[in-house]
Amino acid sequence: MRLIISVIIKAMFYGVIIDVILSWTDLYRRNRSLLFIKDFADAVNNPARKIVPPVNGLDLAPMVTLIALELIARFI
Repeated sequence: MRLIISVIIKAMFYGVIIDVILSWTDLYRRNRSLLFIKDFADAVNNPARKIVPPVNGLDLAPMVTLIALELIARFI
């Protein structure tokens, strides 16, 4: 059970990182198959976006999400 939860947390972690990297590029607009990653990362980031507002247009939710996922992974 612990292994399954760990794999899910790592998938969320890497999904958020890939989303951040792809958001700096134009790939989301050119490649519709990557929208799955964006939808997945948005589902993971949305709770943090409700708590942490953007600062000067900079979305800090992925950073908060990554920290939270790392803390959860360490305590499991």
